[in-house]
This record gives sequence, structure tokens and C-alpha cells, in this order.
Amino acid sequence: MKITITTQDIRERLSLGELDTAIEWVLALASASGGRRPSNDASLLSARFHSNERNNAQGTLGHEYYRMEQARIRHAMQSLLDDLDRDYVGLSIEVEAPKKAEPITTTPAADGNTANGNGAAAAAESNVEEGKKKILFMSSSPTNQARLQVDVEYNAINDELRGNQYYELLKPILASKGKYIIRA
Repeated sequence: MKITITTQDIRERLSLGELDTAIEWVLALASASGGRRPSNDASLLSARFHSNERNNAQGTLGHEYYRMEQARIRHAMQSLLDDLDRDYVGLSIEVEAPKKAEPITTTPAADGNTANGNGAAAAAESNVEEGKKKILFMSSSPTNQARLQVDVEYNAINDELRGNQYYELLKPILASKGKYIIRA
């Protein structure tokens, strides 16, 4: 089913937290404008979004940086939509209706994240939990070398992975020996 979208529809998707749909739609709308600058700006926003998502999935950036970059992308998207409204009054385009048919209602959870009012987010989180990659932290302290600050290293890694939905840091095994590695 095709629907007609405008900049206002994209703003609504942004307010619902559907950044992926908003990116897809702004690419189509900017392309339909016929202007090189809006089209280039939309392409760059799409590249930033997909790079941020990929890096988050790989666990190569911290949760706070991921959320900060999402906010920057949303802000840049708002500016691009303002430009489209100003330069191309009444611009609209037909696109396929989004796959998410029901509106998303979010409520703050105790941990500061948002949970879907109909329980779908909880189910999605449990599915992600099953697919998490587990990281085992092991260390040893050689007697003939300077003391290592293993606790500092472990805490730094733990801080970076906190809030990451793709990786889980297991309890560390300190003063490792060969038999502990075999058990792990």
C-alpha cells in the first residue's frame, strides 16, 4: 500500500523514535525535490545513521556515544526538513507504508530506557538477550613482573559495554591457570 508523505510525516516518525523510517523517507523526499544539496545532505545523514548502527552492533563504540550520535543525526534531519519546507513548499512523495502498522507508545522504565506499552519491547529485548555475544575476561599475575592493574582494565571494558544490547561481559576469572581456561 502506498502513502503520500510530507516533511510533517517525517517529523512525526522522528518524534516516535523511528529514525530508520525517517531516514528512508527523507532520502526519497530529497531525491524528489530535484535539488542536489538536499539529496546530498540526505545521503550523508543516511551514511552517518547506518555507520552508527553498524558500530553499535559491533560494540566498537560506547552506549553514550551511540545515543549522542543519534541525537546529532535527528538534529541534522530537523535542519534538512526545515530547508526542504522553505525551499520546496508543498513537496510530497508516494512511498510504501511502513511495516510497523501500530503506533508506538513509549513509557520510561525504571532503568531510564523506554518500554513499549504493549509489551513488544520486552519480547524484543529477550530475543536480543539470547543472541548476545559473551565476553570472558581472564587474567593472570606473573610473580616475576610488575603488578598489572587488571581491575582498572576490567572496569573500563565493563563501562564501555554497559547498555550494549549485543555483548555481555561475564564475571572475570582472575589469577587464571590452565585448568580454569579448560573449564571456561
